[in-house]
Amino acid sequence: MSEKEVLSVIRGQEDATAKGDARANVDAMDPDVVVFDLPPPLAIEANRHATSKG
Repeated sequence: MSEKEVLSVIRGQEDATAKGDARANVDAMDPDVVVFDLPPPLAIEANRHATSKG
């Protein structure tokens, strides 16, 4: 991924946070990534159909 692409993802997350859009904030991330840094009151519930790997 180029620096320009990385900055585009970061700017997109900043914009989503400013708009209060939690889903858009994490859409660029891999589904297996777990993050705990969405600023309150933004939140996304865990996928209830996910399986534990062990």
